[in-house]
Amino acid sequence: MDTKKYLVPDISPNSGSTADAEPRPKATALRRWRRVTTREECCGKQCGWELQEGAVVAAASGAMSYCVCLWIILAAGTITVSGIKVKKESDIKEIQTACHTPQILEDSNLLHVECEGLASLQNVTTLLKKKMWRRLGSLTITNSNLITDVSLDDLVNYHVLHTLTFKESRLRDWKLSKMSSVPRVRKLVVEQCWDNDTFLAKEKELTLTISPKLQDAFPDVEELYLLDLFMPYIPELSGMKNLKKFVIDKGAAKCDPENLWLLEWYNVGKLEINSTLCFVADKTEDGLSSMNIIFTFVSINLMKGLRDIKTAIDDCPLACHCEINGYQRKTEPIAVVNCTSANWTQLPDLIPSHTRRLILTNNRITNISKVFTNPNYRSLSMIMLKNNLIDHIDGELLSNYLHNHSKDFSINLINNRLETLPVKHLERMYSDYTRNGHRFIPVFRLGGNPWNCDDCAFLVPFQNLIFYQDLQREKAKEIRCGEGRYAEGQPIIMLPVRSYCKVDPLLDPLDILNICLGILLLLFILNFLHNLVQYQRHGKLPWIVTRFPCC
Repeated sequence: MDTKKYLVPDISPNSGSTADAEPRPKATALRRWRRVTTREECCGKQCGWELQEGAVVAAASGAMSYCVCLWIILAAGTITVSGIKVKKESDIKEIQTACHTPQILEDSNLLHVECEGLASLQNVTTLLKKKMWRRLGSLTITNSNLITDVSLDDLVNYHVLHTLTFKESRLRDWKLSKMSSVPRVRKLVVEQCWDNDTFLAKEKELTLTISPKLQDAFPDVEELYLLDLFMPYIPELSGMKNLKKFVIDKGAAKCDPENLWLLEWYNVGKLEINSTLCFVADKTEDGLSSMNIIFTFVSINLMKGLRDIKTAIDDCPLACHCEINGYQRKTEPIAVVNCTSANWTQLPDLIPSHTRRLILTNNRITNISKVFTNPNYRSLSMIMLKNNLIDHIDGELLSNYLHNHSKDFSINLINNRLETLPVKHLERMYSDYTRNGHRFIPVFRLGGNPWNCDDCAFLVPFQNLIFYQDLQREKAKEIRCGEGRYAEGQPIIMLPVRSYCKVDPLLDPLDILNICLGILLLLFILNFLHNLVQYQRHGKLPWIVTRFPCC
């Protein structure tokens, strides 16, 4: 393995190495990338190589501040160099740590310089001629791996520098200047940069956290451009008192209440934002459930996401917490309202639009008819009413609500005061769903209630309902008969209901009597009509009439 050739940086002789460092080869050019035949040539012990799972990593060590090694990752048949993927090792070209030919800025005598392959902003001083220092007005750092914090102290020699750009580079953090004579950078551009320690990450995992130190490191910035960055967090930049233009273009930022200040700045014209999406961390290694795939912020416009979050917060009931957990079919926000232990005695009249999950655990609610009648509740897919005082559910309202509901619906009624359910309505509904192939079947959680097991008219269909809608036996066993009832405390699903509740006969005795009387009446009428016809045709009286003494 040692005979294989790798790309490594040559090191300046003025590296400031410690006394115990091993001697290293003399550099042939200042910080120029070159090929070596053995890993021992790469900076001795200060820049060690590790061979891990087919990956070769050259990491810079703190013992030698100028020992900068290019990170080369071999994975899945490709090589990733500073976050840029290439197909083969032969495609990698030698990268020179240098500054390109200066260009004169328009309408100015100042210079623009682009440098690449840097480990620190201090490297610019060694790469530029001294006569350029006083004319450097714009500096671009590209394709670099900055292992030190970005500070204007490293640019103290460039008094007229007004524009600083970082492009396609790894940044570490921002640092407050300690010197008083640093340049007044008025325009800061950060494009396609990241601060991850790993280079095995996918494109959207190359994230850059904009820390609050940014506004301390660049207090004079008037124009800030964040271009094509994936930013989990952006602090409010109220500390940049001179900021006149703030642009976020492409990339992504986290759709989170902490970033609502971006929406406020956008609404008042302090922020320009174009084609920026909601940031979503890649969790492929951890595995995504089908719920995570369906309900997600992927491909959602940042401003749309923040607007929906603000609407949910503004419409949130008192003593509740409201948030947006993602989107369904990329258009419908999934609002979640949590009113746990809010001391509610009735359901709130107003909840955020598109509320899909309503949590009302540990309250004192007695009536839930509002769920089935209030239009604000029409989008619900789950309502949790555990540990309340509910003792009745209107069958007609429940049936109509579920009949017109186009989504899955789950209702948690554990630990309430229910003794019965409108089982006849539910039986008819389930029968219709099965016959029509309905995709959405409501689910009930009913444990911890004092169910009336003395009423066979309720008990038999209720046991069928438990079998039908809850196939998880362990949860079904939590549905038990109430105190003072038949089989007190016993799981209803285990009861011999058919033997306890005798099957009713097809006809009651009274019904049989009524049928017999009806038949006799019909026979009497038919006999009368027969006798009438005989009398009219033949003048013959009925036999029974001739036997009367009067006749």
